Amino acid sequence: MAFFESLRTAVGRYAGGVHELAPPVDTRQLTATEKQLGVTLPDSHREFLRSFDGAWLFHESLRLCAAAEIGALKGGDSATWLRIGETPDGALLLRPADGAIYLVDDEVPDPILAGSSTEAWLDATLAREGLLVDREGEYRDVFTDEGLSLPVRRKRMQLGRRHDPQAALYLFEQAELDAEAGDLDAALAALRLAVKLDPQAGPAWELQATLCLDGGALDEGEAAARKAAESTWHPPLRSARLTLATRIRTSQSLRVL
Repeated sequence: MAFFESLRTAVGRYAGGVHELAPPVDTRQLTATEKQLGVTLPDSHREFLRSFDGAWLFHESLRLCAAAEIGALKGGDSATWLRIGETPDGALLLRPADGAIYLVDDEVPDPILAGSSTEAWLDATLAREGLLVDREGEYRDVFTDEGLSLPVRRKRMQLGRRHDPQAALYLFEQAELDAEAGDLDAALAALRLAVKLDPQAGPAWELQATLCLDGGALDEGEAAARKAAESTWHPPLRSARLTLATRIRTSQSLRVL
């Protein structure tokens, strides 16, 4: 509860309209939601709803659902996942078993761990998005023709890692930045840690496979491509990743010859 009171204070420092926190959920509604979903909500998310029955952050670009809006769906592992929010990069899915939050694109389901708990996701998100929007609600001068400037991208990654070291998403971002800078060893080190924290992180496995192919680590690359294929819920993406695994294996055979 203390975290969510500090959250109220933090968003209150912004100008009106930048954020909106709903009143707490009614206990009866919370019970009805859990009964309808067929799961008990993790303590972290339960406490969020008992503090705020939904939230809209940074000019409604980020949303956490009210209890009555939470939906259940079956993931690629046939387990029940809960859709608890939306971001510009995809939906937020909650895994009831441990309270972890995953980012996943609706059109190409490929989950990656974005928050080890609701508190951790909120903590990291407020810090990261604060680099883009100031206290008055104005967007900072951090964009170039190609998107976010490189220093801001790196700072966002660093803030994510600092506020939630268990979230694979921020290690994936680090790997992307390192790969762009030409440091393949550092990128692969970040990816190996990412998939250790989140063994079903499809995007991290795929990037690892691609970088291993570029660097000649073909055994590791083929294994990573197959893990990437196993991780996605999207059949065309799974097929593409299996094709990548075959391509890496073929490269290995040609090298032996």
